[in-house]
Amino acid sequence: MADTVERAGRQREKCGAATITKSHTDAVYDAVEMMRLASDILLDGNLSEKECHRLSWLLGGHARRLSNIIETMEHVEEYQPQCPSDLLSISDEVEALEARLASIRRDAERSA
Repeated sequence: MADTVERAGRQREKCGAATITKSHTDAVYDAVEMMRLASDILLDGNLSEKECHRLSWLLGGHARRLSNIIETMEHVEEYQPQCPSDLLSISDEVEALEARLASIRRDAERSA
């Protein structure tokens, strides 16, 4: 079991530590809602200079937040296919090992 945990740790180090967090998800939802709102406002077409400036500022802020998320998502996407063991949690690996040990024990008991 210790070997499995150690191997999983090495695999995670090799794959990198990028993860998608709740703040990433929140930023994407916020940006999508902001884009919908901006689309509605622009469709109406009755914007003052001040409203245009505020809308530009909001869209720029969301663009900056999304650029960081894009980097994280690209990193996860790049390493995901190369890290199949990361798809299984350590508990799944332990359960598989326990099942294998039980099978070996049954085979040993039968042949004894």
